[in-house]
Amino acid sequence: MQFNNKWIDYFFYIALISLLIVYTYETVITFAPINGYIGDEVWYPTAAYNLLKYVFHVTPPPMSTIGYPNEQNIQTYLNPEHPPLAKYIMAVFIYLLGYNPVAWR
Repeated sequence: MQFNNKWIDYFFYIALISLLIVYTYETVITFAPINGYIGDEVWYPTAAYNLLKYVFHVTPPPMSTIGYPNEQNIQTYLNPEHPPLAKYIMAVFIYLLGYNPVAWR
């Protein structure tokens, strides 16, 4: 019995979409209850927030109850020593969803 390439493509895309849905669900239920910074989230989300304010001159949504971390000069820190793409992506989601862990994760 020989499979048609069309059926193989359908199976591949259904499997891919299923994996993405399961991964997204597991990620959200794992990290959504954690209402604070984890690891380097002290630097990257705040840098993305500051990029919105100081580079793009956009008024970002107010920070949630989390606020800025207790690090020196974090209120104006842009994290220039790392490539900006991840911070740009975070900035878009912070602008759309507000400054909360779901937006930057």
